[in-house]
This record gives sequence, structure tokens and C-alpha cells, in this order.
Amino acid sequence: MVWEWGYLGLAYRDLRRFDEAIGCLQQAVAIHREVRDRYTEGWTLDYFGLALQRARGMDAARACWQEARTIFTELGVPRSQRGPYPPRG
Repeated sequence: MVWEWGYLGLAYRDLRRFDEAIGCLQQAVAIHREVRDRYTEGWTLDYFGLALQRARGMDAARACWQEARTIFTELGVPRSQRGPYPPRG
């Protein structure tokens, strides 16, 4: 069920239905935490941050991106295999 929440969140984000996207991605993050899937939690936080950025601005997104970066660093995931967020520059 967790993948469905994530994909539904991405679909809503692409449709610019940001409140619905945020709700779905929050559900996905919560489930990833519950089952302790840290790697996919990191990716979902990246996407969650992008939805927040588009809906509420960069400041709203930074915490998600920082948390994703922390997870990836703790797991030893190389930068080249992480999400593209936060945007550089």
C-alpha cells in the first residue's frame, strides 16, 4: 500500500493538486518509517519536499530535503544515487 500512496502523491503533484499530494506523501513517509524502510523514506522525503516547494515555497521544503540528506548520509548512499533535491545554486 505504501507505493500507492507515493505514486498517488506524485500524480497529484504533477496535476498541481498540491494539498492532496502533500497528504499522500505524508502517508507514504509515515508508512516507510513504520516499516523502517529508510532508503525509500529518503526518496519519498525528496518528493515530499518538491511538493512542499511548489505549494508553499523553499522554506517549507528545506526540512524534508535535509532529513532525506541525513538518511542517505547515514546509509552511505553516494550523492550520485540520491534524489536531485534540494536544487543546487
